[in-house]
Amino acid sequence: MRIFSIILFTFLFTNKYSAQINGDSLFYVYSKKLSKSLDKKNRLDSLVYISSKGIGIVDTNKRQKLIVQWQDLDKWKIALKTISYDTIGTYIKDSVRLSAIINSTPLINVNQNLSKNTLEGVKIAIDPGHFAGNSRTAAIEEKYLTLPPYSDTLIEGELTLLTAQLIKEKLERFGANVLLTRTKPDQTAFGITFDEWYNKKRKTDVTNAFANKEITAEEKDLLLGTTSKKIAFRKFFLNYELKERARKINAFKPDLTLIIHYNVDEKNLNWRTPSEKNYNMFFVPGSFMPEELDNIETKLNLIRLLITDDLDKSVAFSGSIAQKMEQKTKIPLAKDTDAEYLSKYCLESNTAGVFHRNLTLTRLIQGTVCYGETMYQDNATEFKLLIESKNRTPESRVKQIANAYVDGILEYLQVK
Repeated sequence: MRIFSIILFTFLFTNKYSAQINGDSLFYVYSKKLSKSLDKKNRLDSLVYISSKGIGIVDTNKRQKLIVQWQDLDKWKIALKTISYDTIGTYIKDSVRLSAIINSTPLINVNQNLSKNTLEGVKIAIDPGHFAGNSRTAAIEEKYLTLPPYSDTLIEGELTLLTAQLIKEKLERFGANVLLTRTKPDQTAFGITFDEWYNKKRKTDVTNAFANKEITAEEKDLLLGTTSKKIAFRKFFLNYELKERARKINAFKPDLTLIIHYNVDEKNLNWRTPSEKNYNMFFVPGSFMPEELDNIETKLNLIRLLITDDLDKSVAFSGSIAQKMEQKTKIPLAKDTDAEYLSKYCLESNTAGVFHRNLTLTRLIQGTVCYGETMYQDNATEFKLLIESKNRTPESRVKQIANAYVDGILEYLQVK
């Protein structure tokens, strides 16, 4: 299959593209990176082509969709880091206009002015995962747990927001410019609550999504009908709001992006009994499946991750945080055998506790990304510590988590 793919891709380039810029060496470098970090189970062989001429991605019916020549590699690197995908995607079938966009992109170094003594001038985006700030909204998100014999309820959206606020406060003392994708309990990335969206914006947004061919007629009818809030959340709002988080972050053009989540034991049904397991794990982009390459945005993101340094920097950044998190929390870093989704959907990086995973945010956010999943909330010890953290005690568990994130950021940027 690989030989056939190379022959087909070479044929696509014949006569039209003849220039080679150290193509054999680039073929080796990017083939290795594709296999190690981006291609889960080597299933992209028939869709992603790398040759001595360049890189191409086609649809499952083998139609040519996107080609990057080695001679244009540096221009593509900058374009995919700085230009809106909507702009590139609009002209993806118009080679003349697309070429004009790529060729007009200035060859500049992005995010290279980081200070070694302070965070002045450094832009850091923080995304507090989920948004529920009360038990009713948490039930819609299904991101809460109550662990007998305790009567208190842990709401992940509250924990992530508190953690993000603590991190922001500390980073700003170092002079950093910090963006939070949401700033209040129960607030979504749109700046309104889910209830407000459901009652006031749902019909408009669903109608627009159908017009843009993002949902089917059947899905539109369901979402515009008397569907429950939980169905509206699961079938539409969840992914819709994640895209808004990514849009806000990319518009901010941060040097670093930190996504904050708290984990649970996947096999602990309904999280009603304590789990003995407890791990820290961190995700970076990668580990694509063939069925995920059907739209141009995903293709562009795969190309970006393949040819730029976003992926390597994300692994290094996440590795710094993973090390600090293990040190401060005394909780081990997960291995791929510690959860089914780690072996089923992820690829191991070369750094302990850091895994390639094609999540919506790891894929859509441009630049250096760390997606944190710290500890298991349903671990009896952690549940008690996290409940107590709501009081913001000086040595609270959430503050330990926040401090580990900050220390990891400072170490990665070599700030003393």
